[in-house]
Amino acid sequence: GCGEEEKTIEFSNLPPFSPIVDLQPSIPYTNDDLEAIIVAPSIDPDDDAVTLTYLWYKDDVLQEDQTGETIAADLPDRGEIWTVAVISNDGFLDSADTRRSVTIRNSLPSIDVVALQWVDVDGTPIAETDPPSVDSLLIDHEDQNIMVSPTAIDGDSSDEITFTYEWEVDGVISALTEDILLYEEMLRGQDWVLRVTANDGLNDSEVYEVSF
Repeated sequence: GCGEEEKTIEFSNLPPFSPIVDLQPSIPYTNDDLEAIIVAPSIDPDDDAVTLTYLWYKDDVLQEDQTGETIAADLPDRGEIWTVAVISNDGFLDSADTRRSVTIRNSLPSIDVVALQWVDVDGTPIAETDPPSVDSLLIDHEDQNIMVSPTAIDGDSSDEITFTYEWEVDGVISALTEDILLYEEMLRGQDWVLRVTANDGLNDSEVYEVSF
């Protein structure tokens, strides 16, 4: 006459498994976006729907305002270590985070333009004159010098750009290294070539060449 004993078994919620994450590009430069890519999605043992949280660290410091899958190229700078941590949540429990890190490499500078202009002895541009070119006549520019004004582009915000100048006249490299060519250095009929290189403290740009 004993009654049946009823037992109720309650199963606890289990946390989701961590997703597999990749961080691209694997060798980033300062002009690259960073993107966290889910290689294998998070799986929940209870078949619960999961959401992902992205945490970004710069040199181990959490960037609280960065919560998306990508980091814009204007944020990382050379030498910094950027890490993404991705966490899966099933509505109740978090997975362990999955982390990937990359080191930002130096971007090479590039010369955007090299402007040449005729200037007087004080360095003041001569108004209404064409830049030196293959058609320039020295007789039209008596006692005028040629000033060089280069501009460069560099993806590293902390870089200080410097320029070097190589002057060649009639196929022979000159000893001149400044950004100005004085009138007394020029003779009628000469062919001049100017080569300008930008340096960001680590690397040189490609050479920019101008002839006149």
